[in-house]
Amino acid sequence: GKGYLYIGDIGNNGNNRQKLHIYKISTKDILKKEKASAESITFSYAEQTSFPPKNEELHFDAEALSYYNDSLYIFTKCRTKPFDGKSFCYVVSTKPGEYKLKKRTELFLGKGGFFKDAVTGSAICGDRCYILTYDRMIIYKIKNGKFELQRAIYLKPYSQKEAITTRDNKTIYISDEKQKIVGGGNLYKIRLE
Repeated sequence: GKGYLYIGDIGNNGNNRQKLHIYKISTKDILKKEKASAESITFSYAEQTSFPPKNEELHFDAEALSYYNDSLYIFTKCRTKPFDGKSFCYVVSTKPGEYKLKKRTELFLGKGGFFKDAVTGSAICGDRCYILTYDRMIIYKIKNGKFELQRAIYLKPYSQKEAITTRDNKTIYISDEKQKIVGGGNLYKIRLE
């Protein structure tokens, strides 16, 4: 986003972390220096009041971070028991500092369970938001701050897909993590029509 790389230290599998961090690094520094300094954006979730919360409130893990309109969008990974299929969307400033984030909206991805409907990545390009799960890419149009579902594309093979990006909304790149059981370690290219 506009000359900076944002690295999220936002994983919270146990929902027990009280402060999460996003590191902001100048891309010029990355390209020119052997070592680059990072500024810190520190945050917590306003809705989380216990660490960890009750099983039915485990909504505070995240892997998905996207830059959009000079802000960073965080989409949480549902870990509730029973699984409720919701992803909370939070928005934080790109300015270093400490923030208490309030939920902006929530997306319902389905009640198919963690290995089907948990968010593993996101990308935003123009007015399109791409949400990644283990088995599909869900495309939303962002209109007046709301997410309108456009379509879902099921992805094969099944794997732990964790990164997604696009520069033109026509070619999408997805990578998956290498796992002993489900394989992975690949980069995929999807052409949208």
